[in-house]
Amino acid sequence: MASREELLSRIKPGMKLNRIFFLKVYGYEISTPGFKDIAIKALNDAGCSRAEEYFHTTVEEYEKQWREQIKPVAKWLSENNKKEYERKEGEELRKRRTQDLLQKSDRELLRLLQSMNSSS
Repeated sequence: MASREELLSRIKPGMKLNRIFFLKVYGYEISTPGFKDIAIKALNDAGCSRAEEYFHTTVEEYEKQWREQIKPVAKWLSENNKKEYERKEGEELRKRRTQDLLQKSDRELLRLLQSMNSSS
């Protein structure tokens, strides 16, 4: 993989620009904010007056594809988190009920059991 300096040194008048080139610029922009501006200026200086437009179009397409790919993962995470939350809620409820029963006297437990039997 080309370094930032190598990528910039390859910018020449009449060079062929492609999606991969702009994705590399985008990647370096993420890790080094401001790199895109340096690359766009170098491209403009080399005669590519639409470099910024090409960059933004490439990034928009890439991010759209990425969002589509990540949707199933986000759905799975959401469903998994919901199940985990419900499981933990159930555990907490059981713990509270157990604590409540442990704090009752034998007489209170007997009354509770009798009332449960008479209601069923």
